[in-house]
Amino acid sequence: MRSSNPRKKLLLILIIIISISIIGGLIYYYSKVPGAPIMRLKYKGEAYNGQEGSNCWPWGILGKRCVDKSFPPNLSNSFSVTNGEILRVETEAHKKPIQLGAIIRAVDFNTKELTFQKEIELPPDFKTEFKIDFPPGQYFVTVFGQWDEGDISYVFKIEVN
Repeated sequence: MRSSNPRKKLLLILIIIISISIIGGLIYYYSKVPGAPIMRLKYKGEAYNGQEGSNCWPWGILGKRCVDKSFPPNLSNSFSVTNGEILRVETEAHKKPIQLGAIIRAVDFNTKELTFQKEIELPPDFKTEFKIDFPPGQYFVTVFGQWDEGDISYVFKIEVN
């Protein structure tokens, strides 16, 4: 006949309770992590969705998920803008970004080499804008933001007239 040891049973119960508390706490903490921000460009009242670019953002209890995307992206849809006009950046996020910017690039599609690049620092806000001041042609606009939790970028294709 097997004898039961009350100390072993108590220790086992304590280990189970502590384990459940730790796991429950982790699940609660990571369920409160906000979703990744969404960034759009708006031109003359029309909102445009871009392609999610490189990013690093919390991903549940597994920590951060970081993704690097190649450039130039395979974007089939673009929209036309007029040189000298304003392009608005709108961000859906749980709070304002710490840093916000845009990189405008033109690419020679035969050689895949950059033919134009301009970086623009933007005020870190939910809605901000910049002037389209580039020669006529096709451009990739990468809008990026940084938060305490991580960073994300979106890529858009525009045709400047």
